[in-house]
Amino acid sequence: MADDPSGVHEPALDGLLLGDGRHGLESFPSDAALDAVPTFAPPGGPSEPTLIIAVNDAAQDAASHAAELRALASATGHAVIGLHLARMGPTARALEGEARAAPRPAVAGLAEVLAGQLAQGLPVHVVALGAGGRVVALALELVLRLADAEAPLDPETKGHLRRALLDSTLETFGCAPTDFPDGLRCVHYLRPEDWGDDAERQDLRTRMGGARTSLVLLEGATERSTIAELLPRRAPVDQLAGR
Repeated sequence: MADDPSGVHEPALDGLLLGDGRHGLESFPSDAALDAVPTFAPPGGPSEPTLIIAVNDAAQDAASHAAELRALASATGHAVIGLHLARMGPTARALEGEARAAPRPAVAGLAEVLAGQLAQGLPVHVVALGAGGRVVALALELVLRLADAEAPLDPETKGHLRRALLDSTLETFGCAPTDFPDGLRCVHYLRPEDWGDDAERQDLRTRMGGARTSLVLLEGATERSTIAELLPRRAPVDQLAGR
């Protein structure tokens, strides 16, 4: 699939859900029921009850993302589906800046998936690699704006959303760990090269879990972000398998 003029590779897949179909990789719109998306499952079937939604790094195309999803399922014992961030070339529109006013399809798509689950009171488990972590952070901004808005959610649904978010889990690999709203149960895996020098490392440890964003803190939230260090050259799925 060719790049579009903005420098996005496989633009038609940006923001779509990816599943392991009978005849290979299948894509689904972000408003699809998650139980209609065929999961990537470990050999012998899932041993863990929760579904993982995994967002790829911007350097990965759909085939690479699918391979990561399959490996993640095998390593963790979870059923896994993907939310795809199309690979971005040097001229692609950034995730930042104007993306908040007109978000990239991956950001809008993930926000729709998360809001749909959380509004039903269903916690989510999200795993994100590299730039995929920024997609998650921006998507959460959209979800929390929805929870803070007068409409369209009624107060009871907003309560379901907030409580389910506090019970959700986020794991990221190699992305800035201070970009996420307080109160989320997060584990951020960082390699030594992601840390910077010793002073920056200590500063990051000090600020973890206490970083403030422009979002209002979730009521009753606690600061539950933690950092785990990856060994050099260790693959994310290896770290998950050994957690």
